[in-house]
Amino acid sequence: SAKILDAYMDFYQFAWGRRVSPAHDGLAAALLLQPEWITSSEVGPVNITNDGFLTRAHLMSTSTSDPVSWVTRRVPDTLVVLDVNREEFLVDFVKILSGR
Repeated sequence: SAKILDAYMDFYQFAWGRRVSPAHDGLAAALLLQPEWITSSEVGPVNITNDGFLTRAHLMSTSTSDPVSWVTRRVPDTLVVLDVNREEFLVDFVKILSGR
């Protein structure tokens, strides 16, 4: 864990000028083991988008579950996690990282 976190912090030091490490990768792994921490999700098609700055995967539907207005690739539906129980995840994550 320490080596991976160091690598993340090195990258973000270069990219953002500060040593930080988002917890999203650890969260994704944790949700595979603790799916009950998912508090909000939606099922739908996901496409890769690029706004000229960031390249990300996005759910291809509006907030009212309608399809987006631009051309998308047809793909199978994916479970997209929208929110989680952050408190339970962070307590468990810190406990594991600290060896307690």
